Amino acid sequence: MRALAGGLAIFLASLASPALATPPSLLWCDGCSDAQKRTTALTRPIRETVYVGDTINRSLDAYVVTAASGTDASAPESATHAVATAPISPYADIGHALIQFHDAPPIGWSKRVGLNYSASGKSICAYDVVFAGPDQNRLLDWVPQQPDASFQQDGRDLLGLFSMFRIVDASKVPAATFAIHFDDASQITITEDFSTTRMDYKVTPDSGIDSHRNAIPSMPHSGSVPFDFSGPGSPDDQRSWRWVMTLLGYDIPTTPGSRWTCTNASASLRCVHPD
Repeated sequence: MRALAGGLAIFLASLASPALATPPSLLWCDGCSDAQKRTTALTRPIRETVYVGDTINRSLDAYVVTAASGTDASAPESATHAVATAPISPYADIGHALIQFHDAPPIGWSKRVGLNYSASGKSICAYDVVFAGPDQNRLLDWVPQQPDASFQQDGRDLLGLFSMFRIVDASKVPAATFAIHFDDASQITITEDFSTTRMDYKVTPDSGIDSHRNAIPSMPHSGSVPFDFSGPGSPDDQRSWRWVMTLLGYDIPTTPGSRWTCTNASASLRCVHPD
């Protein structure tokens, strides 16, 4: 299974050949009997190959949906059969990687890991990585190297998942996020994307929170949004906030004060002190 990522690009390129069948469907039937798995497979159209995974029994079975003898492709579901076939690589590899991902603690399809980030010789906070640039790039390069992300190898085996399978149930798609905590107590979330053919990490939009517990926007918001820099927190927060909001196009007066309300109305972006 560990060799999957290396050969996956070649296989994906070969899918462009018109002689090859379209990707099979992937469904789940946890704790099911063989009969129940066949019934699950029969929810797909005739002539389709269907992989049915079971995260409880940690198994993956493949079926071909066929018309019963004497019927045709327009026959009702009761006139079809799910014929067992041998799972083949790399479909089987990705299916088993999904089962392994689900089995890794915490149980489920969504993993969230907290990581503490300190940039060597430089003070970094969530404001510094909201937008693309060197600081964000260094953070995104750092995340996959961390041993605390225990499911990383499973993630490598899931590359190209969306190119390989028809995903029938979107709720069973793996999701991996990393809550990044900075020295000043600010934080931001990194999302790992399994839909590509390489490991892809992105800053989750609007996921930043500064040390005063203000949300750090990555885009203008509709309506009004409050910000409060009173109380404990980094003294640099308001300066960094002003920089981010200015980049987003907000007009901010130079008047002093720790509380602001920023509005996006009538094609005008503006921050003012609340009454």
